[in-house]
Amino acid sequence: MCIRDRAYVFGQASTSDLAVTKTVEPALVLAPGVLTYTLAYASNGPAGPVDVWITDTLPAGTAFGGLLSAPPAWSGPTVNGQTLRWYAPLLAADDSGTIVFTATVGSAAVSPDWLLTNTATITTTTDSTPDNNLSAATAILQGLQIAKSHYPATVTAAWDFWMYIDLTNTATSPATDVVVTDILPVGVAAYSVQPGQGAAFDGVNTVVWNLPSIGPNSTVRLSIKARTYSTQAGNCLTNLAVADSAQAAPPVSAQDTFCAVSYTHLRAHETVLDLVCRLLLEKKNKTKTEKHSYQR
Repeated sequence: MCIRDRAYVFGQASTSDLAVTKTVEPALVLAPGVLTYTLAYASNGPAGPVDVWITDTLPAGTAFGGLLSAPPAWSGPTVNGQTLRWYAPLLAADDSGTIVFTATVGSAAVSPDWLLTNTATITTTTDSTPDNNLSAATAILQGLQIAKSHYPATVTAAWDFWMYIDLTNTATSPATDVVVTDILPVGVAAYSVQPGQGAAFDGVNTVVWNLPSIGPNSTVRLSIKARTYSTQAGNCLTNLAVADSAQAAPPVSAQDTFCAVSYTHLRAHETVLDLVCRLLLEKKNKTKTEKHSYQR
């Protein structure tokens, strides 16, 4: 089901040819967000229409934001709920122009397919060329946001660490048939990979989750436990995750980069956090010693 925003222009004139083109920016919008609509009209003659109205009905969950520009011939808009109306008492036979306005996309914007389709129609009782009376513009309500992270902050080569994916459905309708794919970086030991519940690992470098649904305004966390090879000490690795759904919005992706340290820097029973604290303390003490020696 699409949210449709319909615009109508009614004119009274003999043998007039009215045409309309409607566009929207951006093509992809988050809720809350703002859409900018441009309604381009043209009177191609041979006669000029009179008493022309433009009526635009905003989709549910959106609201009129403001008028950015309109030719002097037009008055309005008058706003009545979701309905906007402009009026021109007379257009010349060769008149053309654009009306530009914004609409805010609120958190209540609901569309099962996340499509916000605005259809503009221009009509007159004596239109000689009706084929150019219809134009549609579609924006997509982006529902998915993705973030990547890892734990611990310092990854030790050949030691366990965790990669996390936080996937949020920002829309007010469910995201269905969600597929999340995590591409493990070269250097992660395949034998050590332990994906979280519901995931499938291909045994090489790809982990996939198939989630039936993510509820409105909900976040799920997915995890992978793994180790790098010991030879990766001193190297930085980048982990990529991509998520898609049955809805119209395009896939989203996120990356996380971590650098592995050598386990030989760790003392017996010392954690990675202990190592970091010790190295910082040693650096601080070394600075103090150097400063004291210089003063002497």
